[in-house]
Amino acid sequence: MPSTLHVDPITGVSTDGYATAVYTTSATENYRCRVVTKQELVTDLFGEQQVSNTVVWLKATSTFSASDQFSVGGSTLGPVLRVEHYPDDDGQHHSKIWFG
Repeated sequence: MPSTLHVDPITGVSTDGYATAVYTTSATENYRCRVVTKQELVTDLFGEQQVSNTVVWLKATSTFSASDQFSVGGSTLGPVLRVEHYPDDDGQHHSKIWFG
Protein backbone atom coordinates (compact mmCIF):
# COMPACT_ATOMS: atom_id res chain seq x y z
CA MET A 1 0.00 0.00 0.00
CA PRO A 2 1.86 3.02 -1.30
CA SER A 3 0.17 5.97 0.49
CA THR A 4 -0.38 7.10 4.08
CA LEU A 5 -3.76 8.19 5.41
CA HIS A 6 -3.59 10.73 8.25
CA VAL A 7 -6.59 10.79 10.60
CA ASP A 8 -7.07 13.77 12.92
CA PRO A 9 -9.84 12.98 15.43
CA ILE A 10 -12.51 15.60 16.05
CA THR A 11 -12.41 17.03 19.58
CA GLY A 12 -15.48 19.25 19.42
CA VAL A 13 -16.77 22.40 17.79
CA SER A 14 -15.53 25.95 18.09
CA THR A 15 -17.24 28.34 20.48
CA ASP A 16 -16.77 31.43 18.31
CA GLY A 17 -20.35 31.29 17.03
CA TYR A 18 -19.53 29.50 13.76
CA ALA A 19 -19.58 25.95 15.18
CA THR A 20 -16.71 24.77 13.00
CA ALA A 21 -15.08 21.44 13.77
CA VAL A 22 -11.96 21.42 15.95
CA TYR A 23 -9.42 18.63 15.39
CA THR A 24 -6.47 17.48 17.48
CA THR A 25 -3.13 16.87 15.83
CA SER A 26 -1.60 15.38 18.98
CA ALA A 27 -3.63 12.18 18.47
CA THR A 28 -3.09 11.89 14.71
CA GLU A 29 -3.10 8.30 13.52
CA ASN A 30 -1.34 7.21 10.33
CA TYR A 31 -2.31 4.19 8.24
CA ARG A 32 -0.79 2.68 5.11
CA CYS A 33 -3.42 2.79 2.41
CA ARG A 34 -4.25 2.56 -1.27
CA VAL A 35 -6.00 5.56 -2.79
CA VAL A 36 -8.17 5.09 -5.87
CA THR A 37 -9.48 8.18 -7.63
CA LYS A 38 -12.64 7.32 -9.52
CA GLN A 39 -16.25 8.37 -9.56
CA GLU A 40 -18.60 5.81 -8.08
CA LEU A 41 -22.24 6.01 -7.02
CA VAL A 42 -22.58 4.96 -3.36
CA THR A 43 -25.22 5.05 -0.67
CA ASP A 44 -23.97 7.45 2.00
CA LEU A 45 -24.25 7.30 5.80
CA PHE A 46 -27.74 8.84 5.61
CA GLY A 47 -29.11 6.38 3.02
CA GLU A 48 -28.93 8.79 0.07
CA GLN A 49 -27.06 8.17 -3.18
CA GLN A 50 -23.96 10.31 -3.67
CA VAL A 51 -21.07 10.35 -6.12
CA SER A 52 -17.78 9.41 -4.50
CA ASN A 53 -14.58 10.84 -6.01
CA THR A 54 -12.03 8.95 -3.91
CA VAL A 55 -11.92 5.47 -2.37
CA VAL A 56 -9.32 4.58 0.26
CA TRP A 57 -8.48 0.98 1.17
CA LEU A 58 -6.56 0.51 4.39
CA LYS A 59 -5.48 -2.31 6.63
CA ALA A 60 -6.76 -1.14 9.98
CA THR A 61 -8.82 -2.45 12.84
CA SER A 62 -9.71 1.02 14.10
CA THR A 63 -13.11 2.60 13.91
CA PHE A 64 -13.41 6.05 12.40
CA SER A 65 -15.84 8.88 12.97
CA ALA A 66 -17.36 10.48 9.88
CA SER A 67 -16.49 13.78 11.58
CA ASP A 68 -12.74 13.07 11.72
CA GLN A 69 -10.43 14.88 9.31
CA PHE A 70 -8.73 12.64 6.73
CA SER A 71 -5.79 13.60 4.54
CA VAL A 72 -3.39 11.90 2.12
CA GLY A 73 -0.17 13.50 0.95
CA GLY A 74 -1.03 16.81 2.62
CA SER A 75 -4.41 17.11 0.87
CA THR A 76 -7.56 16.93 2.97
CA LEU A 77 -10.11 14.51 1.56
CA GLY A 78 -13.78 15.38 1.11
CA PRO A 79 -16.56 14.33 3.45
CA VAL A 80 -16.91 10.66 4.40
CA LEU A 81 -19.76 9.13 2.44
CA ARG A 82 -19.51 5.49 3.51
CA VAL A 83 -17.30 3.15 5.55
CA GLU A 84 -17.16 -0.64 5.24
CA HIS A 85 -15.08 -3.11 7.24
CA TYR A 86 -14.02 -6.47 5.82
CA PRO A 87 -13.19 -9.34 8.20
CA ASP A 88 -11.13 -12.48 7.73
CA ASP A 89 -10.88 -15.55 9.97
CA ASP A 90 -9.11 -13.55 12.68
CA GLY A 91 -11.54 -10.60 12.76
CA GLN A 92 -11.53 -7.21 11.10
CA HIS A 93 -8.89 -6.99 8.41
CA HIS A 94 -9.44 -4.12 5.95
CA SER A 95 -11.55 -0.98 5.80
CA LYS A 96 -12.83 0.82 2.73
CA ILE A 97 -13.79 4.50 2.97
CA TRP A 98 -15.54 6.50 0.24
CA PHE A 99 -15.06 10.28 0.15
CA GLY A 100 -17.13 12.91 -1.67
